[in-house]
Amino acid sequence: MTQKRLIRNASVISGGRRIQADVLFDDKILAVGENLPADENTRVTDARGLTLIPGLVDVHVHLREPGREAKETIADGTAAAAHGGFTT
Repeated sequence: MTQKRLIRNASVISGGRRIQADVLFDDKILAVGENLPADENTRVTDARGLTLIPGLVDVHVHLREPGREAKETIADGTAAAAHGGFTT
């Protein structure tokens, strides 16, 4: 089982609106709301001043492998995308 995580005080995009909220999740979102409780096994992160959005999707990507590995490999390109918030 994945450890529960709680992101507190984030600006959250939910239902097409921006709200100030906490988000509790493990493998999936468990709750979105204000002042969500956390037990001793929940990892808590304060996101005050930050915006929490769904993972981004790049619908037009060109990885340079095979043939142009000197510019970018699949491993380099996908690692950079993941670091930037792209999930697909």
